[in-house]
Formats: sequence, C-alpha cells, structure tokens
Amino acid sequence: MIKFGLKLRRRLVNDSFDEVKITEFTVYSDLVIRKGRTRLEEVGLENQKIYKTIPKECPECKHDTMISMTVLGTDESDNLFWMCDKCEELLLTRDKKETEVLLEKCSKCWTNPNDWGTREGDLD
Repeated sequence: MIKFGLKLRRRLVNDSFDEVKITEFTVYSDLVIRKGRTRLEEVGLENQKIYKTIPKECPECKHDTMISMTVLGTDESDNLFWMCDKCEELLLTRDKKETEVLLEKCSKCWTNPNDWGTREGDLD
C-alpha cells in the first residue's frame, strides 16, 4: 500500500476533469514504495494502459472513487496519474516515456508543510 505524507484533498474540483471529485497534490518522494530501475517501477506502476479520461471504476478492485494525482515539480497543469481511493492502484494518464521524463524532472522537488499556511492535522 502506498503511503502519502504530503497530500491535500480538494473536493468538487471545477476544472477540465468534470468527473473528478478528489485531487491530491504530492511530491515524488512520497510516491516511491520500492527500489527500481525506472521511476515508474519505484512508484509501483503495474497497469500499463493509458487512461486519458478518469475511469468510472478501478480496473483492479472495481471501487468507484478515483483520484486525480498531481505531482509537484512536473511543470504540468494536468494530473500525472489516476489513483484508486481504495486500493491505491496508479493508472497512467499519458505514455510511459513522457511520464518517466516528468517523474525524473520532479524527483528533486520537495516542500515544507509548515510553509503551506495550514494547521497541524490538516494535511495527511
């Protein structure tokens, strides 16, 4: 199971992803779950299919709540992954090569939660 230390949930997002109910912001280091030869292996990506739009349900566990994952430092306004809110399966939103480049780019990015102007416990 993936553990996310820095995430901020924004419900009922009003952007180009009309079906998205939850958007999470994270840094690359919080996505890493194991050693790997590539950044995609490090984040545990197993499903190779590309989902341009948010799936109605998780292809792994069939749960109906999907999350839009934005990784800080990718310089992309769109989400980088879809993630199941139950089993935390990551799904590609673009091809593997482009995703790998964006993950490499953001791998040195970090943030300090104390700089976000939030109270203790607001971020999980």
